[in-house]
Amino acid sequence: MDLKLFKKNESTLVVQCNSTISNELYNYFSCMSTNFRFDPRYKQGIWDGKLHFFNRQTNELSIGLYDKVFDFARKGNYKVENEFKKENTITREQFQKFIDYLEIPFELRPYQFESAYEACCRKNLNIHISTAGGKSLVIYIICRFMAYQNKRVLLIAPQTQLTEQMRGDFDDYGWNVDKHCRTIYGGQVKNFSTTVSIATWQTVLNEIIKTDNGKLMISEFDCIIVDEAHMAAGKSIQSIAKYAINAEYRFGFSGTYPQEGQAEWFSIVGAFGPIKTFADYKHLQEHGYIAQIKIYSLLLSYPKTDKVLLYNSCSADYQKQNDFIYGNEKRNQFISKLVQKMDGNCLLLFTKKEKHGYIVKDILEKQLEGKQIIYIDGDAPVEEREDVRKLIENNNNIVLIASYGILAAGWNVKNLHNIIFLSGYKSKVKVLQSIGRGLRQHKDKEYLKLYDLIDDYSFQDKKNSIRFINHAVRHAREREQLYAQQGWSIRTVKIKI
Repeated sequence: MDLKLFKKNESTLVVQCNSTISNELYNYFSCMSTNFRFDPRYKQGIWDGKLHFFNRQTNELSIGLYDKVFDFARKGNYKVENEFKKENTITREQFQKFIDYLEIPFELRPYQFESAYEACCRKNLNIHISTAGGKSLVIYIICRFMAYQNKRVLLIAPQTQLTEQMRGDFDDYGWNVDKHCRTIYGGQVKNFSTTVSIATWQTVLNEIIKTDNGKLMISEFDCIIVDEAHMAAGKSIQSIAKYAINAEYRFGFSGTYPQEGQAEWFSIVGAFGPIKTFADYKHLQEHGYIAQIKIYSLLLSYPKTDKVLLYNSCSADYQKQNDFIYGNEKRNQFISKLVQKMDGNCLLLFTKKEKHGYIVKDILEKQLEGKQIIYIDGDAPVEEREDVRKLIENNNNIVLIASYGILAAGWNVKNLHNIIFLSGYKSKVKVLQSIGRGLRQHKDKEYLKLYDLIDDYSFQDKKNSIRFINHAVRHAREREQLYAQQGWSIRTVKIKI
């Protein structure tokens, strides 16, 4: 055999092979680091910007990349021998009997059954179910499957609010959470005696793993589940995966995963296994599980004098371009008029609070009539965010001005009718997560309306051989491709500012 696979522990795979194949694996399991161009080591020429996920000194690889070894072998025409059993043998009939035993008080959607079944069979899997698709019920089924086998689970969520929310969901599904579940976050005694321990990333990394005893505690778990897996930094995932040496079962959940081959992709897949889509937005909308969406690309066209001024002052600087755009008085007046005409609740998303969020807040508070203006950013505590969510859920004509990051996960409101992208992102994760905030169904909502502001400062000056396309337009093109991938149509409206 050209390659033999052994399991060092539940975190690490060992690939026995010759030095030539080892070097090939070293290059195959590698990618350019995110933002490598800005790294001082790259600028100084002492690092090529690459990250490697195969250790050619020890021939070790993260367990979740197991399937990719076979992809490598097929491409190189190598033969592989596997020295350990990787999957459970469970029939669909057996798993259905288990589901019936749980007596879940909700009808299980087909993709929820499929994702839970495949996870329990494969043991290592990243499950892609788009936002508002009911991931928590799938997580619950997996936790109950582990409990049925007397296995202990560490369930990790990105925020304190989400740990309590998950515990509340489990209670709604019919489990005795006081007996079987415990939430663990900052300031609490770290007690892992229950079947399921629900903790935040911060608690696991900063208050548990950093101690030698904490590393031993992590190693006691049989199953690691991470909700909103896309939010964890690569080193965070790798640390938890590394020390959970006895976690035979490991699963990631997210509505938006990074593109294959990116550094974040290698970290997530290495920690939890291959990514499989069970229900994307298109599937959820076609089956009536979430609201439909109407997207309006509002192409804001500026006078030639403004375009030339931006070009001369900050054509090469992305951040300065943004500051120039967000400070435009006519643009902000347009936003005010747009919001005034909207029916229902509206979410306005921005990136910079001082140079953007505060400006929009001041203008809307002065000019809007008949609407309640609420502003929150990264400084808002969890309790305030939850209070705002409840307020919007139970009232109408509320305008929430919020930073993108604050609503990145777990913040869902059914009674949300409009979203405005005040700032344009190109990140697939940020864009889809933001849209997902408003796709839950509501009795008074047939469509979520998304207004994507595109600031067009592009121009051409043939006389001086200038052809300028500003960053906002470039990023908008990438978002339009992303919308098309989801099967969403776009109506473009040109507006002179």
